[in-house]
Amino acid sequence: MCRQIRKMKLNTPKKRKSYPKSKYRKNPATYPGERVQIDVKYVPNECIGFASYHSRYYQITAIDEYSRKRYLELVNELSTYSTSNFLKRLEDKLGFKVKLVQTDNGIEFVNDQDNYK
Repeated sequence: MCRQIRKMKLNTPKKRKSYPKSKYRKNPATYPGERVQIDVKYVPNECIGFASYHSRYYQITAIDEYSRKRYLELVNELSTYSTSNFLKRLEDKLGFKVKLVQTDNGIEFVNDQDNYK
């Protein structure tokens, strides 16, 4: 049986379709502060080491792509106000100016329907 399958060439795998390679090339950062990535994550109550009393906490993390320095902060509200204050403190802590900030366009970064007063 196996000889007949080989003879009829039924066991040869089908050729896979080849796709063209992507021409996108990411430009690496050349100096500190050229590109900083920022993201926000909700911190569950089980992970907080103190009594939260029904408050919500969020972790804002910034990573510089060139130096790989990381700065994070815990905030109790998710708003453009808290993230703009975070950016001011970020430049002080890192020691250099930030030229470009890369985010995921979450509600905390764009000024759409911000309820902060």
